[in-house]
Amino acid sequence: MFKLNQKSKLIAIVLGSAMTLSATAASYQNLVDADGDGLISAEEVATARAESKAENLVLFDANGDDELSKDERKAMREVRKQEMLTQFDSDGDGTLSRAERRAAQDARNDAIDAQLDLNQDGVVSAEESAGWDADREARKDKKGKKGKGKGKGKGKSRDAGSADTSESTGESV
Repeated sequence: MFKLNQKSKLIAIVLGSAMTLSATAASYQNLVDADGDGLISAEEVATARAESKAENLVLFDANGDDELSKDERKAMREVRKQEMLTQFDSDGDGTLSRAERRAAQDARNDAIDAQLDLNQDGVVSAEESAGWDADREARKDKKGKKGKGKGKGKGKSRDAGSADTSESTGESV
């Protein structure tokens, strides 16, 4: 059984109670138009992802080897699961129903959309989502070349007209 060290326990408590690392947008909380061109490019999305990974290392790399082991990733997922339950378990039964998972996914999508909607007009245009979509496709291509991709095609395009498949697949958030 994996035991968290004191630092990791404290971090888990802080994260679980203060919600400082929101599970709804944790992966992309740093989306920034760094070059000021009015769009978030695929490179800027990749930078946000790299920063998020670095933050996860600081928070969950209990043994300090600059990699998240299987047990450290498990601890990170457990903290995120507790965050999700705290935020979205509206009936308090300790699990997320389909409707609660949908609410969590919608909140995550809304948080990402708010960052992508640089002109704050309430609509993420094709131009505003182009970097997000390009980064997603590049990652999908990279996974396919390595043979590690899941191949289930569950990714959601940020395009306003795209269909969301998580409801029909029952994918958990």
